[in-house]
Amino acid sequence: MGFLKRTAKYFKDDAAKVVCERTGWSKPQAYAHMVKASKYGITEKEYLRRFAYDLEDEELAQLMDVVDGIWTFRRADEKFYAERIREMAGWDEETCAAKLKKSKSLGISNMRYAQNGYWLKSDEEIEEIAAAYKEAAEDVREGKQNYLRLIMDKTGWKYGKAEFEVMKARAAQGASYEDFYRFRFYDRTPEDRLRFPTLRVMDRFRCKYVEYGPRARYFDDKAEFNRTYSVCILLLTTCRIA
Repeated sequence: MGFLKRTAKYFKDDAAKVVCERTGWSKPQAYAHMVKASKYGITEKEYLRRFAYDLEDEELAQLMDVVDGIWTFRRADEKFYAERIREMAGWDEETCAAKLKKSKSLGISNMRYAQNGYWLKSDEEIEEIAAAYKEAAEDVREGKQNYLRLIMDKTGWKYGKAEFEVMKARAAQGASYEDFYRFRFYDRTPEDRLRFPTLRVMDRFRCKYVEYGPRARYFDDKAEFNRTYSVCILLLTTCRIA
């Protein structure tokens, strides 16, 4: 009991119970691993959210850097798409910031706003679109879960380990769950992965080189896209767009 008392200040008993239920560990084992994680700056919330009980020491040491890397990517993307929106909509910086702040409150990212030309739509139309996105959110989550299960089947990794490896690829190469599985990133080195046009690369490519409008249809018809952008595809498989 002495060990449990000493670790009580780090984690709530409920968290240890959750870990024990998920892993089959005893409470001392759960607390020992959770305290080890805390030394790497992993809070109780992050420990459970990231399924850190499935990670080894080296991975625990990397976890928060990976999380920070994902947020760095997101901030860079938000800035990239905001600048593109301002350019295409012809807004000044203040107007653009106000419009995007409102759309974010509805759950619409800058990327989605840019790709779909929402500056051409009314506030009422955008609110209707946002409601539809919320209804489809569960399908998106289920899709991610399906790819995680496929990755686990291919690799033998535990859930937390699979999630961690996809997170690393997201932070380093902008990969989605689907990218990780379809490009077999579980068998590739970080350097080799850079050859592949991940979701982030393609989203930026679409926004940077294709104006919103009729030409965007090429991205919805895969055969037509391959014919139209065959040279670009070749370039994308050998380098990444910054």
